Amino acid sequence: MGIETVIRDYKLGAGPEEIVIRYPTLSLEQVYATITYYLANQAELDSYLERVTKERERGWKEQEAHPSEFILELRKRLERQRRVL
Repeated sequence: MGIETVIRDYKLGAGPEEIVIRYPTLSLEQVYATITYYLANQAELDSYLERVTKERERGWKEQEAHPSEFILELRKRLERQRRVL
């Protein structure tokens, strides 16, 4: 899990304890450390988060434009299941 997940949840209003509940593989100490680091380097990390978001969006669009054979097969299976239901 990247720091972007913790920072995103924090920026959306989640407290450290809530974040630990959402992601039980994280310790409270790790969440506090991430938030502290974010607050001390907010401009740099906001820029990083913007780049990560743009890259994820680009990747999603690329996948949608050129889905793998596996994804195409999954879509076919889902469509068949929907017709049955």
